[in-house]
Amino acid sequence: MNNSTIEQPLSVVDGPLFVSLIVINAFSAVLAIVLNLLVIVTFVKTPSLRTPSNILILCLAITDFGVGALVQPAYCTFLFADMTNDTNLYQTVYEVVLLPAFNILFNASILTITGITVDRFLALHLHLRYQDLVTKKRISMVVIMIWTFSVLWTCLWLLLVKVTVVIVHIENILSLLFLLFNIALMLKLSCVIRQHAEQIQVQLQAMNAQPGAAVNIKRSVNIMYYVLGTFFLCYSPTIVTWIIQAFMSKLEISIVVRSILFMNSSINPIIYFWRIPDMRNAALQSLRSFRRRNNNNNNNNNNNNNNNNKNSSSSSNNSSRNSNSNENEIANANANGNGNANNNGNANSDTSVNAENSEKTGEDRWISTT
Repeated sequence: MNNSTIEQPLSVVDGPLFVSLIVINAFSAVLAIVLNLLVIVTFVKTPSLRTPSNILILCLAITDFGVGALVQPAYCTFLFADMTNDTNLYQTVYEVVLLPAFNILFNASILTITGITVDRFLALHLHLRYQDLVTKKRISMVVIMIWTFSVLWTCLWLLLVKVTVVIVHIENILSLLFLLFNIALMLKLSCVIRQHAEQIQVQLQAMNAQPGAAVNIKRSVNIMYYVLGTFFLCYSPTIVTWIIQAFMSKLEISIVVRSILFMNSSINPIIYFWRIPDMRNAALQSLRSFRRRNNNNNNNNNNNNNNNNKNSSSSSNNSSRNSNSNENEIANANANGNGNANNNGNANSDTSVNAENSEKTGEDRWISTT
């Protein structure tokens, strides 16, 4: 859920702060794209991760990927346009990309975080009924409803914000209410989880069993704390800034806080891979298989190149051999021709000698008769 603070020119801020924020947002955008894309691919390729709770995490990863792919590049362009006083680029980026994308993704993100909190609350209170009531089909319907509401609310917001600024204040109040609801529910979850962990620990000690269940509960609590804690750390300053800007303009605080808000999209996947072993192992396996495929493709290409080189060399050798044999045949033919010519010459000389001898014999006979 958004506000109208980005509309105001930010040229009152010094240039070095602009450059610093552009660099930070660009780096955070690349990190968010790569890591969240890895989360999405890991979910798609690993059927064991497709649980109702993880579907909500997948939805959050998609929103974070959208922030890195759309919102942060647009925000960098937005800051650059304001720094260079390019009014046309400033207005185009803000109205066409930044404002709609930020509204949709922020709405989807905060609603998904609320869904994750409610899901954990139901898992602790429903116990065995949780798997019967919270199914993948129902969670998928919830995700569809989240995105549908986000798009429709953004369209309504874009239409009404041009008429009145009341819609901006309404949205800020709703964002604050969602934030307070998540805080209250998280505190309630913390109390329930602590009580359950203590009860399980007492039961395990009485049975002299291994504390595996307690470790799993502690791990799930840590994951929830990290994800939700990061969410509140990154989003709470934005809510506070909105309240401050209702009474005074704090543009420098606004753009810095907004950059902190965007950085949440690159921090979340790090938490997933750090605190969820199944996801981390599946991601590593996917990376290894991808690397093996690349190595196999490179080896196949090298083998094909070697075979082509061998074929070309053998073809050249065959052609040289054929040319040599042709030359030998021509030489032999020439030699035979010369031999025949010599024989013919000898035969002709013998014939001429015989003719001379016969002529002399005839002359001798003629003389004797006379």
